[in-house]
Amino acid sequence: MGITSKTGDSGTTGLLFGKRVPKTSERILACGAIDELSAALGIARSQMRGFSQSGEMILSIQKHLIKLMTGIMVLPSDRELFRKSQFETVSQENIDWLEGLIHSLEPQVPTAQKWAIAGDTQPSAALHFARAVCRRAECCLWKVLEGDEVDGKTERHRDAVYLNRLSDLLWILAQQVKEHETECE
Repeated sequence: MGITSKTGDSGTTGLLFGKRVPKTSERILACGAIDELSAALGIARSQMRGFSQSGEMILSIQKHLIKLMTGIMVLPSDRELFRKSQFETVSQENIDWLEGLIHSLEPQVPTAQKWAIAGDTQPSAALHFARAVCRRAECCLWKVLEGDEVDGKTERHRDAVYLNRLSDLLWILAQQVKEHETECE
């Protein structure tokens, strides 16, 4: 099958397990926001030449976002089928990893005294853009979670917690990159 299936020409899109929903559904908007976040992170990663460790970290995050999007593309009625299919999901270990990064990097950046204004350097601006998209994606995801009446809300809330921690990490990375590049000028 090619990329053009024409199945979305009616204004619907496919979810996992063959279900279809309107392209305007909260679920699709959340998935789109997370996809946009991954693209924004890709832009940031492409500018991290002097920060190979940060680039690798961002690539890992992009892979986590794929797992997160997969979970969003499942209706509550198909959650049990999803569990049995053994798709990977965002885990508590993924959140713990983000928190560990935050705790290790936070002492390396100055304490925020005011709002950060993006644009001092290209990599920092790209990370701030990704952070802003992340915050919107988190809000979109919470909207989906509010509408999903399912058991295992803790598991699904983990996805939103992951995005919340990610936005914190992206702020720290943006500040770290800005500080480093400003020192090198």
